[in-house]
Amino acid sequence: MTLGHEFLGQVEEAPADAPVAAGDWAIIFPTISCGACEACWTARENHCAQMRVMGISDPHGCFAEIVDVPPSQLIPVEARIAHTHGSLIEPLAVGCHVADRAILRD
Repeated sequence: MTLGHEFLGQVEEAPADAPVAAGDWAIIFPTISCGACEACWTARENHCAQMRVMGISDPHGCFAEIVDVPPSQLIPVEARIAHTHGSLIEPLAVGCHVADRAILRD
């Protein structure tokens, strides 16, 4: 098992129809759903009973020199951001999601 799901890396190679190309910087969407259940069909992949998280419940984590990631899991990042704050994008997204869902009271 290789740990790691908060990840930033440079693409070495990608298929022609991928959202990124060789040389691009990318982060990953670390959850991988089955794509075949009702939750996945209704755009509720976070409810997929077969969902895996890279580096947690999926053994292919990002604390490796080279990681094979499905192109659908890659999110392109501008190089200027990659070199400064790129590795913080996924944790920031989680924090923003939690803040959006919070019920604030006076």
